[in-house]
Amino acid sequence: MKTITTRSIRAYDNSRAANYRMMMKTAGYGSYRHLLDAISYGLHVNLLPENAIIIDLGCGTGNLSRNILREFPRARIIGVDGSESMLKIACSRFSKTGNISFLRRNFGKADWIDNLPAANAVISSGAIHHLNDRQKRSLYGQIYSLLSHGGLFINGDIIKGGNPEIQKMYEDFWLNMIIKGMEKYTGITVARNKIRAQHLEIQKNEGDRPGTLDRQLAWLRESGFKTVECYWKLFGFAVFGGVKEK
Repeated sequence: MKTITTRSIRAYDNSRAANYRMMMKTAGYGSYRHLLDAISYGLHVNLLPENAIIIDLGCGTGNLSRNILREFPRARIIGVDGSESMLKIACSRFSKTGNISFLRRNFGKADWIDNLPAANAVISSGAIHHLNDRQKRSLYGQIYSLLSHGGLFINGDIIKGGNPEIQKMYEDFWLNMIIKGMEKYTGITVARNKIRAQHLEIQKNEGDRPGTLDRQLAWLRESGFKTVECYWKLFGFAVFGGVKEK
């Protein structure tokens, strides 16, 4: 049986990978840039070393990595992703950048961590929600073991509402963002019911499995993280993480 992660990886084929940056601008209108900035700021306030080793988990085409390199130009970044199409774009995008490299690995499988160096930080954006709850819980434990003492994990992702009413509020907010994003960046106005149907189909194809914020914070504490906190939140979008004790 194919894992949910394999289905998510295959969803990002050549055409989808090529359009990923525009997709994030439209689907994440009003939130995506703030989410990336919150991750960068989280690294700053936790006093990450300038020459830190940073693992970008589920790096895609490198949007988050680009943001981090602007703030930490001397950092060494290792981008990890399971999609060959996405990594091909990332490698081309950073072909003249010497302090970033990419590995094709499926972080839904236990061996993604093999032979990676101890990291000062592990970061992720819009990726871990493709795992089911059991996989998320296991992944957080692996990330903890990969970090050096004093290391930091920050995840920016979509989250699930704690009850059906909150979940509906999250979904309605996201639909409004998509509609506004399409109007701004493409000039196209699409009926709300059509956007909702397309959005649900995309979530199904990608195997989205967002978890609640409270449960994920609990899993981080369970894994050993200290100073576990949500740094930023906008309806169903959140940036959260924790620190491994020195």
